[in-house]
Amino acid sequence: MKVLTTLADQVDKLASLLQSSAESVDFQVIDSADLDVSVHDAELLLAGYTSDADRALARAVLGSLKKLALDIPVILLVALPDREHVVEGLRAGAADVVTLDDDQHLLQVIKRTRLARAERQERNSWRQRFAASERRCERLMDSSRDAIALISDGVYTYVNVAYALMLGHQDTEDLVPSPVIDSFHPDNHRELKPLMRPLSVTQPIASERKTFRMLGYNGTDFQIEMNVAQIDYQGEPAMQLIAYQKDLARQPGFAATGTAAESTETDPALIECRQVNLKRMTDYLHNATRETVDTQRPWLLHDVRVDEVDSLQGDHRRPR
Repeated sequence: MKVLTTLADQVDKLASLLQSSAESVDFQVIDSADLDVSVHDAELLLAGYTSDADRALARAVLGSLKKLALDIPVILLVALPDREHVVEGLRAGAADVVTLDDDQHLLQVIKRTRLARAERQERNSWRQRFAASERRCERLMDSSRDAIALISDGVYTYVNVAYALMLGHQDTEDLVPSPVIDSFHPDNHRELKPLMRPLSVTQPIASERKTFRMLGYNGTDFQIEMNVAQIDYQGEPAMQLIAYQKDLARQPGFAATGTAAESTETDPALIECRQVNLKRMTDYLHNATRETVDTQRPWLLHDVRVDEVDSLQGDHRRPR
């Protein structure tokens, strides 16, 4: 564990304390708030908070960490319990304020703070992965032959090209944002109203297929079967409508949508998604082949048709 500290005269004591709790510790003393992200990234920062100079440096360090967006929890150490300094330090952004000689309390605070940091970083990692998968999903929706729309609070928040063309629009921006109810025949308004109410994260609406009577841009109306489901979109619940391409193909004059969708086959986003899936597949095959050789279990390849198995195994026996 890498620890930053402003307490140069307490490094040996703090190192001994943390190492006694089975921790391997790398201490780095800092004497100014001019932190370098590449040099000073650490799990924890222990700062003195007793004298005026200590407090000034600690507050400057807290400000620098916030400015650099570094997730380094700061624990302030005071010589004696002081309610005023505790409140002041917590308000400044410290994770906690601890008396320097209260070793057990300090160890508990460090353990709790590190655990909270690890959980926070894991949540951030999953948020980033979710956001990336959501972006890939939206790219696939963009290129889909199915007509897809997302609705929030009775307004279109997303439609793909196929959905816009289904209603006679050439541009998706003609529908986003606009009231959803304008796209449906008055005969469906009563049935549609329950789907337009605020959505609950804990009690999502069940998925179902419904037949709607839609209003086209040119004033025509037609019936189409759509799948209705609640999904998460950009961190909020949304209603998703999907009219599948096979159902759209039955609608007169809708062949143009298929052509428009086919043109998206060269969409760089779609190509990127396919490349990601292809690499994942080849990685799985590579790992399975290597495991077959390492464990001397050739039957692991029986699930995959591979030409020249002997040659393939020979290649993997060569030094890595």
